Amino acid sequence: MGRRAVLVTTACVAALSWVVGRVLGRRGVKQSKARRVRRPEPLTSTDPDEISVVVWNILADHYCTPKRYPYVRPDWLSWPHRWALLQEQLGSFGSDLICLQEVEPSRWQQILDSPALHGYSGIIQDRRGDNLIANAILYRTSKLAPVWTESRSRALLAAFAFWDGLGQQQVLWVANLHLEGSPYRPNDRISQTRSALQRLEAAQRERSLAPGDELVLVVGDFNSGRSESVCHFLHRGRLEGGSTEPHLPRVEVTKTSIAHPFPLHEAYSSGGHELPFTRKVQSPSGPGTSDMALRWPQSVQPLPLLLALLAGPGPALGPRMGLGRAWGRGPYAPTAAAAAAAAVAAAARGGRWWRRLRGWCQWQGPRVPALASTLDFIWASCQMEVSALYWPVECRHEGLISLQALPNQHYPSDHLPIGALLRCKHFYADPEFGDTHPPPPLDPAVTQVPAAVQDFSPGPEADPVELQGMTGPSPLRGRSRASTAANTAPGTPHVDGAL
Repeated sequence: MGRRAVLVTTACVAALSWVVGRVLGRRGVKQSKARRVRRPEPLTSTDPDEISVVVWNILADHYCTPKRYPYVRPDWLSWPHRWALLQEQLGSFGSDLICLQEVEPSRWQQILDSPALHGYSGIIQDRRGDNLIANAILYRTSKLAPVWTESRSRALLAAFAFWDGLGQQQVLWVANLHLEGSPYRPNDRISQTRSALQRLEAAQRERSLAPGDELVLVVGDFNSGRSESVCHFLHRGRLEGGSTEPHLPRVEVTKTSIAHPFPLHEAYSSGGHELPFTRKVQSPSGPGTSDMALRWPQSVQPLPLLLALLAGPGPALGPRMGLGRAWGRGPYAPTAAAAAAAAVAAAARGGRWWRRLRGWCQWQGPRVPALASTLDFIWASCQMEVSALYWPVECRHEGLISLQALPNQHYPSDHLPIGALLRCKHFYADPEFGDTHPPPPLDPAVTQVPAAVQDFSPGPEADPVELQGMTGPSPLRGRSRASTAANTAPGTPHVDGAL
């Protein structure tokens, strides 16, 4: 009893120490978590200061082949099946911006004409040559108006004008990226990202705008994770020459130091939530591949197929993976020969045979290793705070997604959509520096002259040399963040001539 009491006391002290450490560590550091918006709830902005954006790689149709996705039923890869799901999900977003990747130009008009996208218009990347896919941006015409676009090799750049809650015109700059997909070419991804940001910076400086003060979104399919160089470059604002990737220590992503002027933060990390993955596919080979070989015959090798057929169809292959469930065959009584044949089939493809023997070959879901990764991101300027985050998996599909890869019968792409509701911050000047708000309009019914009238005439004491210097062009070239478009009602977007 004495030894047991000592162990219990030690465990209690350790648990208490852990709790005290957590409480003291969090004291003074309170990170407010953003609200979750779970599918199918729409990610709608309800305030003029809010902008909602959704990012999604919809998977080009010419990539949907049994050779590329051997674990997916062929009818789930067909365009009619996928198009119905795409329309349903695109119409459920409800966001102001929808940034798409892997859009086929031949199907772009079909997407724009969809009844699910009523109230949206779109911009597609101009990719010359034999490029079969492009980036595209859908925007809600009642809130946003495009004022500038430019196409790069891997990016679609655009600027949208809108009115904020103060009645001031703002411009949102968007870079929709789809970077190089080869894991052995990180230098290309950095080069493509740097090129897109340089063009954004040049377009802003041409209009006498400060890049660090503008509203910027850098979104898309980066084909790289959080710990890799693209996210480091966006987060830190610079990348030193000679930097390498964790999985490629001998490949330099850049030979010289590079930088960009935009202060950015990642939406999901800033909002206190992180998705477990945004893309999930099955490994083409490795331990457990025999499960998929038994499920879909187009991926079966001759020896595993012969041994698997000895096990016979029916519930013996499992309530979730069995051929009997997939094709509606009759019952089958499991035998020792069937269990041994299935175990040998799994071992022939590197499967975990000891799990197959348990329960007389009652397989409890797929054992194929899934390549789950987070490749899609939303990076926003620090002038935009995260109010809500989009959760792309419905509650009823949580178990399905944990066991099954993408695409499948409910999700038409191998990527999941991500989204965020962003709120523009306003910076108010102190009263000693003057009023930053535009003056209220004068009431025409009031005919009384104000008591005090300011005189802006030069006066006799003005220096003629100074007056000559004031006759040149105005120093306020372009558009400032605090300016208000004159003679334009704040109810509709106004396209600034300077842009």
